Amino acid sequence: EMPAVNDQFDKFLTRRNTDQPFFAFLHYFDLHEAKTLLSTWSLWKLKNFPASVRNARHDRPHGQGGLLYDVSLSMIDREIGRLFDLFGRHRLTEDTILVITSDHGADAGPPLRGVGSEMSQRFFDEFLRVPLIITGPDIPNIEINSLVSHLDIGPTILDIADIESPHSFQGNSIFRQKNLSVPHVWSENAGNGRCDFSEKPLYFGLRTVDSKLVYEAISSKITEREYYDLAQDPLEQTNLANAEREIEMRKHQLGIVSRRVAELRQANK
Repeated sequence: EMPAVNDQFDKFLTRRNTDQPFFAFLHYFDLHEAKTLLSTWSLWKLKNFPASVRNARHDRPHGQGGLLYDVSLSMIDREIGRLFDLFGRHRLTEDTILVITSDHGADAGPPLRGVGSEMSQRFFDEFLRVPLIITGPDIPNIEINSLVSHLDIGPTILDIADIESPHSFQGNSIFRQKNLSVPHVWSENAGNGRCDFSEKPLYFGLRTVDSKLVYEAISSKITEREYYDLAQDPLEQTNLANAEREIEMRKHQLGIVSRRVAELRQANK
């Protein structure tokens, strides 16, 4: 549970050498287990449950998430507040950067997608869009509206620390995005089973400002599985994979995916 993670982090901060910089990765898994909220009780859950139910029922529009999911989300929000309190108690607020993000989103789009729980079928924006909040000293109070991915987090942290990113980093600092033309962002999934990229099916999403293309690579065959015109269809309800539209653009994107598949297959041999 989140309180246990925060307690361990509190102990780490108490014992650490305050003259040395540190990096900490805190993984809060509670939202993944929202379905077990009612079957796994604790004093923390019991204490926060009434207020969390109230917040879940009033803070978001109906249909944006299941009630148990939103109750768990409210509890996590409360514990993130406690994390900020830990930063203050250990006098870290003046020289520490905090990054909050997630590995994937939840099913909050049109109902009855019919894609099940297999992540290789979930390349819709409601699964791919995640929070990215960066706060700390000298961080500008801005919103970035350009395409951004998790590949950009490492370069952004190094940029804040005034350290040059190594050539192996594929992303860019989000604070420099206004001066960059980012053609697309990647989403990748290797489905279930062991991560043998040389053999198993691979799945890709290529998201531009106006389009979403989803591919599956089975053996040496790469198929365009989905194509959405996001300018006209932002909820991704009409799959245009069989339509004769934007043929040259789609050929170009298929070439990009083909090179990525070859790169992954070769690296895993």
